[in-house]
Amino acid sequence: MTALSVLTIGGLLATSWALAGCAEMGAAQVANQVGAPATAEDHLAAALMYEKQAQQLELEALKFEEETARITTYEDPKGFRRSALRIAAQRCRKEISELNDLAAKHREKAEKL
Repeated sequence: MTALSVLTIGGLLATSWALAGCAEMGAAQVANQVGAPATAEDHLAAALMYEKQAQQLELEALKFEEETARITTYEDPKGFRRSALRIAAQRCRKEISELNDLAAKHREKAEKL
């Protein structure tokens, strides 16, 4: 395993975890907005934010999956790199699912208001 590939895997993992952390922080900001009740526009803004973050994570997951496909058995005989990339892609997919659920909930709340 080359130093560049280790840095690439580490950088991609850090990016996906940072995006996941941003999703949680953004939700808290929208939910705790100056003590005022959330309006339909607030819920729509939150839904759009979650959808945008889900799209970014989708790109990250695709990068992980493409990198996994490019690694040959010769380059990674024990499969450690491929396994790490698959886990990272799965983690992104889980976050995407959660973000899509949050977006749907906010859209429903916006429609009710």
